[in-house]
Amino acid sequence: MNRPVNVLAAEHRALAEAARDLLASGPDWTALVRQGWLDENLSPAALALLAEESGAVLLPQPWLVTAAVAPWHRGSPAALAVSGTATGSARLHGRVRVPWPGPDGVLLVPGSALFAVRCRDADPRFLSTMDPTRPLAEVTLEDTPAERVAGLDVLPGLRCRYRTLAACEALGVARAALRLATEHAKNRTQFGRAIGGFQAVSHPLSDVYAEIETAAELVPRALPALDGESAGEPPLTALLAAASAAAHATEAAVQTLGAQGFLADHPIAALYRRAQSFAEPGLHDELAGLVLDENSRH
Repeated sequence: MNRPVNVLAAEHRALAEAARDLLASGPDWTALVRQGWLDENLSPAALALLAEESGAVLLPQPWLVTAAVAPWHRGSPAALAVSGTATGSARLHGRVRVPWPGPDGVLLVPGSALFAVRCRDADPRFLSTMDPTRPLAEVTLEDTPAERVAGLDVLPGLRCRYRTLAACEALGVARAALRLATEHAKNRTQFGRAIGGFQAVSHPLSDVYAEIETAAELVPRALPALDGESAGEPPLTALLAAASAAAHATEAAVQTLGAQGFLADHPIAALYRRAQSFAEPGLHDELAGLVLDENSRH
């Protein structure tokens, strides 16, 4: 029997409050695991909520990707190679680019199958990135020990899980940026009135609000991907919409805050950098391919 909506809403409010309390303490990886952020019984809605809350505070821990790959690897921080492949089986050769999860983490690398490589056994070269809380490394594998964790058939589902959670995180970034901007617009006065009363300030923020709400309507369509029930367009569309909302929200917030928005150590600067990190290579090309394929069927 389905539970009443108000019961589910109350559960989600309680979870959101607990997540905010934990995130406010600046938790390390052990605290996240201890509080159940990687539990197997987390529902798609709960995972989505945690991802959104982590985006709002720019959680530096590599929870997002680890949660995405949890069905194939659970426990230590994990990352999935975003480009490159490897050859070999028990020992791998090749070069891949991965979000670096730290020395205690595990890299999931595609080759003849999906392999797990301990970061301690890898040779990383760190690359310059927009968001310093998300290190990116080019990893050289030279006879590196590896463990087979799954066949390559799991990759589409894994990427759909990641894109769905990334869309939720992007929503958190967008909403946090809009909150900063609107609070400033309410409190900052010029010519004897709050600057939010000026159309040049209020109209861009209204447009951002509408874009965020549009993305928020698309994200629930992607949540079945967290249970392996869908693939393809919904997670991709949700991520594109949420990433766009995050980019536009942070840009509007920078403009609203004026000189403060251009300070490197201001919270909006960190949100702006995180918003830029959602520009996943090949994202737009893949969406275009899906649209063309759908049109060809009709």
